[in-house]
Amino acid sequence: MRTRPPNPPTSSALLTRREALVRTAALLGSALTAPTIAGVLAGCGDQRPSNVASAAQTLRAFTPAQELLVAALAEVILPTTDTPGARDVGVSFFVDRMLADYHTAESREAFLAGLVRIDAKAQTQHERPFVECTAAQQFALVDDLDAQVFGPRTVHVTQTPRSSADAGPVARDAKVDIDTRAFYAVLKELTLAGYYTSEAGATRELRVNPMGRWRADVPYGELRTGWA
Repeated sequence: MRTRPPNPPTSSALLTRREALVRTAALLGSALTAPTIAGVLAGCGDQRPSNVASAAQTLRAFTPAQELLVAALAEVILPTTDTPGARDVGVSFFVDRMLADYHTAESREAFLAGLVRIDAKAQTQHERPFVECTAAQQFALVDDLDAQVFGPRTVHVTQTPRSSADAGPVARDAKVDIDTRAFYAVLKELTLAGYYTSEAGATRELRVNPMGRWRADVPYGELRTGWA
């Protein structure tokens, strides 16, 4: 049964949620799925645990090991930089609730099967599960998958060079099967939606535009994060 926010959302809350959906769709370059839209507008992003460190007891779709894997994957997609990353804002717990409350049993099973395939690929290439791979190895695995599903340069990691010596070989010409493509599309969509419905994503990554004097010649170096 789907959970509902304890109180009807205010107009400002709905505006923030709609902005999160717009931001997510813009970054993906495609329309969002119905479960994501329904979950975000219903306030699923507002219901993540306040204490991420002890939140494993609240898991509903994932086991603790699966949550750790999703957290690691999400952190590659949206890493910690000068702003909080996906792990910092509890994106994996948002994904857990979305899968439990807004996805069908078949969709949940397909997602969990995708996690198994990701770990199997890490084992094949690096002889260790994904969460035990180095940062460069994790990046290479996710970057290759992202490039095949969404096209080049859509993973948001910039600080890990693709040529890192410890990344290991990556078979970029290998075709991703349709089930893995569907899994990764859901993972990335929920990662972005989970981030931009968090307090940090809404207040730090997307800043309020002070609407100052219009300037047509703003130097590139003055540009920072996007305006909310």
